[in-house]
Amino acid sequence: MWTSPSTPAAGGTRGYPPRGFGTRRSLDDLAAVLDDRFLHTRAAAQKVLAAYAHDHGSR
Repeated sequence: MWTSPSTPAAGGTRGYPPRGFGTRRSLDDLAAVLDDRFLHTRAAAQKVLAAYAHDHGSR
């Protein structure tokens, strides 16, 4: 668990947490907001993000 920006053992730089820290939760939160406000799929995060990508011209 990330403890503090000044803790060298945390692995972060300039006060940021280590790379990848919280990424999954951030994507889950984004999916929840997108689904709640716009998509209304009531699906899992992966499907919500795929639906968003499809709606916005996934490349």
